[in-house]
Amino acid sequence: MRNRLILTYAFVMLLTIIIAFVSAIFFLSNSSVDYLSQIQDDSPQPYLQDLADYYSDAGGWNSVENYFKSPDLPESDLKLFRRQRIALVSPNGDVLYAMDQSMTGTKIEPFYLIFASRIQVKGELVGFIISGHFVNSMPQDFSDTLINLLWESLIQATLVTLLIGLVLAILMASRLLKPIQATIKATRKISEGDFKERLPMQTYKDLAELTTSVNDMAVNLEKNDLKRSSLFAELAHDLRTPLAVQQASLEAVEDGIYPFNQEILTTLKQQNTHLVRLVEDLSLLAMLDEGMFTPRKTQRDLAEFTKAVISRFESMLTKKQRRVRVTALQRGMIVDIDCDRIEQIIENLFQNALRYTPEGSTIDIAVYAKEDLAILTVRDHGPGIPPDKLETIFDRYYQLNCKDEPDNGGQGIGLAIARRLARVHGGNLFVRNHQRRGAEFVLELPLVRLEKPTRSNKNIQNA
Repeated sequence: MRNRLILTYAFVMLLTIIIAFVSAIFFLSNSSVDYLSQIQDDSPQPYLQDLADYYSDAGGWNSVENYFKSPDLPESDLKLFRRQRIALVSPNGDVLYAMDQSMTGTKIEPFYLIFASRIQVKGELVGFIISGHFVNSMPQDFSDTLINLLWESLIQATLVTLLIGLVLAILMASRLLKPIQATIKATRKISEGDFKERLPMQTYKDLAELTTSVNDMAVNLEKNDLKRSSLFAELAHDLRTPLAVQQASLEAVEDGIYPFNQEILTTLKQQNTHLVRLVEDLSLLAMLDEGMFTPRKTQRDLAEFTKAVISRFESMLTKKQRRVRVTALQRGMIVDIDCDRIEQIIENLFQNALRYTPEGSTIDIAVYAKEDLAILTVRDHGPGIPPDKLETIFDRYYQLNCKDEPDNGGQGIGLAIARRLARVHGGNLFVRNHQRRGAEFVLELPLVRLEKPTRSNKNIQNA
């Protein structure tokens, strides 16, 4: 990666230098020609206009030598022509007339014409005036030498720039790769199970986001690892208790200490039911996590269904001296549900409310429609839930212990299963603290249709 990054930087710099180099040559050539041409066009020599007038009158350069030999030609101009060995050159570089007869009939290189004075007629270039002394004093390969010097200078500048750019590329790549290599090293350790590995924060915004993401991933993995370890310990405890009771009962019966009667059979059955329920919950949670659970739906009236589920808790309510108060019961709300699984959600919510509601107080139930949703709320009158735990309680294996029941015998997966079951049905399950007192769980389910919407408020009290 380091070599690739360095090569990428170097390639970009080289491409930039080449573009700058070619552009410099192009613009330098054009600007030089334009500048020198402008200088020549702005030349104040009066004989340029005289030559232009001669060209217009004669219709060309025929017998142009008459102009240079004319007695009307000012003596100052004639002396200048002789001293500079002035030559008249056609637009294509042919010498038409020269004070130095050896130049007549020769051809001037285009490079030298850059330094010549232009003769124009009505905006059209018709010839040049150039100094033969200037042309003859220059080396034959002057233009090539000048261009070669220019190329050499540019090439040298390119090499120096490329060298400096390469050094900068190496430094930049090293600085950029250092946190990336640290990230790779950290992620490798995390993948090997070292979830305590953390990356230092970076100054670059993108790298800072990457570092934060990796650290968050490590934190979550560490939490999950701790939860998994805790789960194994709790599962071992939950499995050990019923298994120990079963083993002790069977050994007592086997040794003749206890007779094999209905009481022993009931104890064994209760412990077995607990084990079966625990295994079923774990299996259901795994299926929900992997998206393998498919609910078996039927259409039911949510109000009637909820009322039937709650009625099964009458004896428990009487024993624990709690009451149920139905604050709203809107019948005719048809929902498409898996009855067993929605019953499981309601039972879980009701058992939680029963655990946290003080003796002699009520558990409030409400069933009503809101837009395209059927809403079921279960509210206790306990101390409520700490605001920072309103989402945490839905994490698997998390338990918010009740002060009166520090060991409730659960595994902390009931609410995790309940929320996942709600979402499998296309709804949701969340909790909020009631403004007066207690926690209120809210189950939302898609409403199929509303039949005969009526609302009745009832108080159901259990002695």
